[in-house]
Amino acid sequence: MAKAKEITVLDCSIDALEGAAKVLRLRFEEIAELYQTSADFSDVDLIHDLRVMTRRLRSALRDFTPLLKRENFKPIEKDLKKIAAALGKVRDEDVGIDALEKLRAESENEAIKKEIEILLQKRKDFRQTAQAELADQLTDKQIDELQKKLAEKLDKILHSKETEISFKE
Repeated sequence: MAKAKEITVLDCSIDALEGAAKVLRLRFEEIAELYQTSADFSDVDLIHDLRVMTRRLRSALRDFTPLLKRENFKPIEKDLKKIAAALGKVRDEDVGIDALEKLRAESENEAIKKEIEILLQKRKDFRQTAQAELADQLTDKQIDELQKKLAEKLDKILHSKETEISFKE
């Protein structure tokens, strides 16, 4: 699993909003960099790592909700949720295929092995469909547009300081 980058750009002299913006940018850069290194959606590890990184970014967005006007980020959250769902579909099939392959290897009964092979082929077909859907959801253009949207929203908030800090008791 891809380890999260250490956030070294933070210090106590910057304000919380600036820190939040730096964290969000870094978390998105992790996704973009990994995607650019290998956009091969048949790579089981890549799918897992992208899914984890997307979850980290979505979590960071939720964590910083008190600093950011959430409605500004709803379109970004919606896009990230779609990407996460598409990654999840592929990952679910990868996990299912792995389990069936282990079961087939452990089985001594040829009839059972043949039935498992049928199930395995169905899972592989489902994975192929899920990979195609993911390829539609996650393209260079979409990554660039999402990164641009995030940067614009963060810059707008940083420059206008239109924040409302509200902590629920």
